Amino acid sequence: MSAERPSLAPTPGDISVYLLARKRLLQNSRVFKQASSLAGAGYRVTVIGLGVRGQAACEQAEGFTIRRTPNSARRWPFPLSWLRFYIAVWSLVSPIPPAPAVIHCNDLDTLPIGVLLGRRRRAPIVYDAQDLYPDQDHIPRWLAPLLRAVERALVKRVQRITVVNDEIGEVMRRRYKARIDAVILNCAPLNENTETLSLRDQLGIPPGQTVVVYSGALAPHRGLEHSLLALKELDGTCLVLLGEGELQGELERLAAREGLEDRVVFATFVPYAHVPAFIRSADIGIVPYEHYGLNHYLCSPSKLFHYIAAALPIACSDFPFLRKVVVGEGIGAVFDPADPRSIAQAIRSLTAGEAADRAKARLRSLGNRYSWQQEEQKLLAVYRTLHETTSSPQRA
Repeated sequence: MSAERPSLAPTPGDISVYLLARKRLLQNSRVFKQASSLAGAGYRVTVIGLGVRGQAACEQAEGFTIRRTPNSARRWPFPLSWLRFYIAVWSLVSPIPPAPAVIHCNDLDTLPIGVLLGRRRRAPIVYDAQDLYPDQDHIPRWLAPLLRAVERALVKRVQRITVVNDEIGEVMRRRYKARIDAVILNCAPLNENTETLSLRDQLGIPPGQTVVVYSGALAPHRGLEHSLLALKELDGTCLVLLGEGELQGELERLAAREGLEDRVVFATFVPYAHVPAFIRSADIGIVPYEHYGLNHYLCSPSKLFHYIAAALPIACSDFPFLRKVVVGEGIGAVFDPADPRSIAQAIRSLTAGEAADRAKARLRSLGNRYSWQQEEQKLLAVYRTLHETTSSPQRA
């Protein structure tokens, strides 16, 4: 059974893309990379996301438009927070005169309003499943089955599905009998912002000290506590935490209790496009996620690709996708994220000797294999298929 839709105009310039992301539009690397790539290909792109205090409700960036929903200091519980966002998105998009359009939904929390807008505007829907959303660590157990049921129903109403790695794609295939149209890795763009001040210079770290860098949110279940404790096994090594989050105070207290406060450095927010150049002077990048739910276990975080772009050997949790890239490509070592000694051993193996030399040589040989310039071609190919069909089948 199929849902008849008008074919899209033959040129991207005639097509509006409404890219929905129920996120605060500040540091959303995948969202902004998608928007920039589509705008560069000629599409008229509007990114719609959550309001940010102090940020304009509407602004231009890299050839696309950013529209932020009204801000509120109040924390709304689920499902009111979703409903509030949906009403705001509907009010922004629905009144616009009908024209060839694509509704691009980032994650499950935008899919309900995306499907409604698709029906309203007779527009195809692209669903980018950046996570196994119902399996994220912050989702209550009682809510997960409901979200899976919602996702199962809604993926039948979309025209294209993209995912961030094969492992998540396989779960989506089995769980929903869904066809995955493209696996688009969340790689970093190459050759951008090479003039950024280096981490060592910015933070005053002496040349002789080994620097292990973690780039990302300081949030629970990321293995940061055990990574910090691993320093007790690693003389002459410091841990740079490049990011912000609710766990910072707890990590500061833990470092003080363990006598490690001089070897744990907290660095402030760095825009995603600047990260590879900023961290290039470090020695090792670390991805220490805990085995806390299926989404964590199958993760492919952007920090992994930032480290590759910065040519840093990687120490990471022994999880399927991480192992496939890090061990499979010979660019690092894996560890048990629940064991500080295992973390220390992996880091130690990458600081000197043949393993470290091989990892660095392999990183230099990768070229642009893991780059957004490669991955955006898959995104644009998905969009081209929307031009080439006169109807877009619903998912069975």
